[in-house]
Amino acid sequence: MTCCSRNLPSEKSSGATTPPSQPAKEKLTDFLIRYRVGADKVAEQELEIGEFVAAVKAQADPDYRYTVYRKEDGVSFVHHAWIADEPAIQRFRGQPHFKPFADGLSGYAEEGPTVTRTDRVASSAA
Repeated sequence: MTCCSRNLPSEKSSGATTPPSQPAKEKLTDFLIRYRVGADKVAEQELEIGEFVAAVKAQADPDYRYTVYRKEDGVSFVHHAWIADEPAIQRFRGQPHFKPFADGLSGYAEEGPTVTRTDRVASSAA
């Protein structure tokens, strides 16, 4: 099992709720993936991240969004995936760019990666 797929659920948690003012389509599950790379791997990792995110964007699937942040230490990364539901999770994991990126991430990381599933409580996003 790959680093980034091991904690992706097989079923939607029953604990997530959608506020009444929020359309059902916005009932997204969030995944945070955190890891640290060596200083000598940052540039290469950023290139890999850019290619991965470009491939995700090219899919133009409205049921998932993906953003990556570099922390202020310069060597730690946080990936934030918003995924609508179990079918979207399966589509995301089934994309041809997912497995190579996830497998490669294990080779770059000096610490992690850790995957945490979160359920949104509130957001300022419309």
